[in-house]
Amino acid sequence: MRSGAELALEVCLPRRGEVTTRDVRAVCGGELQHLQHVDLLVLDADGGVPIARSIELTEVRSGPSRRLALVCPACREARHLLLARGGALKCSTCHRYRTRRQAERTCTGFTKLGGQLEDQLLRLVVPRWRRTTPARMVEAQRLVQLLLDGDRAQVEKLRQDVSALQIVLESRQAG
Repeated sequence: MRSGAELALEVCLPRRGEVTTRDVRAVCGGELQHLQHVDLLVLDADGGVPIARSIELTEVRSGPSRRLALVCPACREARHLLLARGGALKCSTCHRYRTRRQAERTCTGFTKLGGQLEDQLLRLVVPRWRRTTPARMVEAQRLVQLLLDGDRAQVEKLRQDVSALQIVLESRQAG
């Protein structure tokens, strides 16, 4: 990541295909307050060519104070997260990007077959902003046990259905 004409820094961002104001602040430090734009090189989330782009900075209100934010190149709105997908660096609204919970919340697999528990488990184990704590790991173990118990119950129900079908088939063949 290169910031301004006089400041050149390099950093490996922790998430592929994303850049946040927190990432930029971590790299630029106090110099960020004096910059009008930052030059970014972000790996494409889809595995495509890395995206090199100069992104403007702006200030947004945050309670009584003001904070720096990135300007989305597509909609020109202040954002704290830009996504690199399909060869473009844009905000989630411009990419029409939805999280798994947003996309699958009405699907049966998500609501009744453990998808929601799976999503909660992944959020506990792979936190984006918080570190993993022992309490989070205990909750993750509980969710894993719930998922396994649910899968075992489904397997047992399938076994019962299969044995009932076998009895029906045998009775039809005998009669």
